[in-house]
Amino acid sequence: MMSILLLFLMAFPITNGLPASPVISHVYGVHSHETSSTIKDQPMTCEYHISGPWMDHFNLSFTPNPPKVESLIKLVINVVLPKDVWSTRVSLNATLQGSELTFKLDRTVCDLAMRHDWCPAKKGDHIHIEKLFNGTYLPRGTYSVAGELFIQDDEKILTLVMNNCTLY
Repeated sequence: MMSILLLFLMAFPITNGLPASPVISHVYGVHSHETSSTIKDQPMTCEYHISGPWMDHFNLSFTPNPPKVESLIKLVINVVLPKDVWSTRVSLNATLQGSELTFKLDRTVCDLAMRHDWCPAKKGDHIHIEKLFNGTYLPRGTYSVAGELFIQDDEKILTLVMNNCTLY
């Protein structure tokens, strides 16, 4: 689950579009008042948008931001469940811009997770996931990622979108 969500965060929705959610979205990852990088060739902090009915119950972060190939990437997810969950599925598309390289995933989270924190879980449960990833297996470049998280009965609870996030 973590590797999926990491890819999810490293390059959210593809520019050809994920349908917009009727819900207001939160923007994360802006850590500077500057509008441009101060160091030549230094990528800007990656921004990602979370929308959907569970966005106020979900917090996600990764460091370093922007991600670096040579370092470990730490992913932290916190969720307080607003309802019982017995099935969770993630759908993810990540594209390396300027290439035909695309990562696609549509799997049940229980199949991917070592610990089955979401399968099942009760309303009010706090799920905290912290994972370190080695980014050396991913090619350097700028990614766009589109991801959605569903629970039982194919109910979409979150949409995560990131455009133009550079892995350097």
